[in-house]
Amino acid sequence: VMAYLEDANWNTYYKLVPPGDGWDKDYVDLGLSSGLCWAVKNLGADKPEDEGLHFAWGEVEPKEDYSYETYKWANLLKNYEFIKYVTDDYYGLIDFRNTLEPSDDAANVALGSKWHIPSKLATQELLKECTTEFGYYYGVKGYFITGPNGNAIFLPGAEEWEDTDFNERGNGGNYWTSTLRDSNNSTANKLVFSLTYIDSEDDDYAARTDGLVIRPVIHRDY
Repeated sequence: VMAYLEDANWNTYYKLVPPGDGWDKDYVDLGLSSGLCWAVKNLGADKPEDEGLHFAWGEVEPKEDYSYETYKWANLLKNYEFIKYVTDDYYGLIDFRNTLEPSDDAANVALGSKWHIPSKLATQELLKECTTEFGYYYGVKGYFITGPNGNAIFLPGAEEWEDTDFNERGNGGNYWTSTLRDSNNSTANKLVFSLTYIDSEDDDYAARTDGLVIRPVIHRDY
């Protein structure tokens, strides 16, 4: 794939980015230590450059209103508390769940039991072991992620959706992880990027009720 890229000084250049073994399949083996392979495209997308569908964290269907009032795990009897995935009693009755269960994992439900939403640790491994370059793929802004074995995936830009405010794609990318933030149970961690950085740390998060996209993962042993 001949990609159009920009460096840190906003200089533009072209580079041949190897799509890697797998772009004609469902996933790409990037050669990561964990054995995780990353899907070629976002959940609900037709092509790697497509945004795909947006989901609230822990919900398995897209919708038209991403608000607390429509959130599956909201406790509407006690404003801004939750009925599942609670590790701090400030946010509801503690159930000690801080990772999505398979029945609440949109990738698992849509694609089958071998697939799931990546954890925060998985997204951190991706960024630690791979090289990242911002660029364009078929005119879509996003990041090329190249693994230690030379194979690559493309993460297209995808904005957060809040309430009924469905933002058009810009320079940013926001992807769910399966990890609840113990420090604030109203939020979950995400992988986030802009023109100048890509990151997935504890302070990278979104409200559970917001609509974000998902890039599924599967273990290579499958």
